[in-house]
Amino acid sequence: AADPNSGTASLLEVAKGLGSLVESGWRPKHTIYLLSWSGEEYGLLGSTGWAELNFPEIKAASAYLNVDTVVSGETLTVSATP
Repeated sequence: AADPNSGTASLLEVAKGLGSLVESGWRPKHTIYLLSWSGEEYGLLGSTGWAELNFPEIKAASAYLNVDTVVSGETLTVSATP
C-alpha cells in the first residue's frame, strides 16, 4: 500500500535494526531521530509543528529521509534535494 502506514512499518524496522546495533555496542556519531507525523492530510500539521519547535535540530541535521510512502510497486525510485 502506498500510504503513510507503509512508511511507519519501514520506520519500525529501521528502529529495530538500530536497536540491535546499539545492543551489540555500536553508537552513532550523530543523534538519530525516528519521527512519524500525523495531520498530513490537513496540511502537514504534524511535521510543521515539530519543525517550528525544533528548528535548531533541523538546521544542524546531516540528512533527512522521508519514508512516508516507502512501499509503492516494484521499482526503486530515489530523489534528493541539495
